[in-house]
Amino acid sequence: MEASRRETIKSAIRRIHAGEDVESLKVEFGQAVKGLTEVEIASVEEDAIREGASVDDVRKLCGAHMEVFKASIVEKTLDVPHWHPLHIQEEEHIDIANKLSLLKGQVHALLYGAVGGARFAATANLREIVAYLGKAESNFLKQENVYFPLLERHGIAQPPKIMWAEHDLMRAAQKRLAALAAGLGPAAAADEIGAIRDAVLEYEGLFLEHVMKERTILFPASLQLFSEKEWLDARREFDAIGYFAFYPGESPGASPNPAALGPSHLQDKIDLDTGYLSRDELVAMLKALPIDITFVDADDKVKYFSETPDRIFVRTKAVIGRSVQNCHPPKSLHVVQAILDDFRARKKEREEFWLKLGEKFVLIRYFAVRGEKGGYLGALEVSQDIAPIQAIEGEKRLAD
Repeated sequence: MEASRRETIKSAIRRIHAGEDVESLKVEFGQAVKGLTEVEIASVEEDAIREGASVDDVRKLCGAHMEVFKASIVEKTLDVPHWHPLHIQEEEHIDIANKLSLLKGQVHALLYGAVGGARFAATANLREIVAYLGKAESNFLKQENVYFPLLERHGIAQPPKIMWAEHDLMRAAQKRLAALAAGLGPAAAADEIGAIRDAVLEYEGLFLEHVMKERTILFPASLQLFSEKEWLDARREFDAIGYFAFYPGESPGASPNPAALGPSHLQDKIDLDTGYLSRDELVAMLKALPIDITFVDADDKVKYFSETPDRIFVRTKAVIGRSVQNCHPPKSLHVVQAILDDFRARKKEREEFWLKLGEKFVLIRYFAVRGEKGGYLGALEVSQDIAPIQAIEGEKRLAD
């Protein structure tokens, strides 16, 4: 895209943000975006944020400039098979839209004349649909944890942040709706039902605008950018997160590794099934954990311990390769042996102990470690001072 056209588009977006009438910009903006791909349009939005607009600023003006986009973009059919992540997203969107339509019907019945048994039924149906909308959280999670990272990997980083912010707005709207529905009785006054109607319309407005942005820009853009391997891996991750409306058809198979990284990125990396780490990254990560870890292999030999800054129990490298039975005093040896025997015999998968050490309250947990086919690989000891955790009260959220 030539620089002059890009600047014209960004200038129009800035002017919309500054309060200029959208109608006066449609012709000028329509000429500027004519013939652009969805990827180029997303790139413009990316630039707008990089040049000073916050994610929330752009989200607020999205409705305005999306009106301009819609006038200049011919809607495309998403020609994808039934197993495809985008088909799944669209089917879930259709289901949510249908439920919102049914929800409005129940509100209408309560506002305009339902009495007796019909009123009880409408109230029950309303609560059931509102609870169902809470299950639609899995739609958001699949986008935030699978689809958005893929977009970012292909250089589209800012639009997903806007979409995530809209997810949070819909979550808040659904939470308000659930609170109102929980307090709704068959004899509810008109103002109570009116408050629910307003909350439903708020959710629906957010949802429809959100889906329109995906349908006209992000979905077509990702079809241009993502490889078949990436879509197959995404589908596998979708399956792991789960579905709320339906279970889609089986995919033709996925790559054994979900990370869609090129070969040059994998040099000197350790394949951990759910990602790739360098040795330095893995060692540093284990040292950063606020727990002590010791691993004993299938032959009861100490194979590893983590070097955390404030270890609870002393470990030295001299114990590596030593029989774990020799690392415990005779008085507790029978307990250690019993745990290991039970792990081998599949009588137990875990065991726990706790004790006071000065101001520390130490929780010690032992876990059987098994391979993919269930074979015994060893035991993991995890120790943690839980006194600070026990002292926690109230809530502290990232969004506060």
